[in-house]
Amino acid sequence: MQQIPLILIMVLGGVLLAIQPSTNARMAQHVGVLGGALMNFLVGSIVLIALALVFGKADLKQLPNASWWQYLGGFFGVFFVSMGIFIVPKIGTTAALGAIIAGQLTMAVILDHYGLFDLKQIAITPLRIGGVALLALGTLCVVYKPA
Repeated sequence: MQQIPLILIMVLGGVLLAIQPSTNARMAQHVGVLGGALMNFLVGSIVLIALALVFGKADLKQLPNASWWQYLGGFFGVFFVSMGIFIVPKIGTTAALGAIIAGQLTMAVILDHYGLFDLKQIAITPLRIGGVALLALGTLCVVYKPA
């Protein structure tokens, strides 16, 4: 039961993530794909700076202790946002997010199985593989357009 509020927060994150590519794509109509991505990160950076100042939870002095690969999250974010801006107007929000979620769950199962990045190790099971396969099938159903 303690996990329910955390799951609900992640559902809210999913809702916002579904809206983000569409709002970014509309911004890109004014400033271009990379301009739209830049605005996404600029506004996000301003919000994060404000939150860090208010809550004082950013210990940037520890950055030299981070491994090189821990900085890749920023690159991954740029890729995700930029591809969303470029692709969502072409295939639609549902198809794009279905593909994203299928990719996320596939990699998540692998990350969990091997406990990569020092995370909790959770074995791959037939049920987990079936769940990912069903999501992939669902994505195909969403993308399929009968002639």
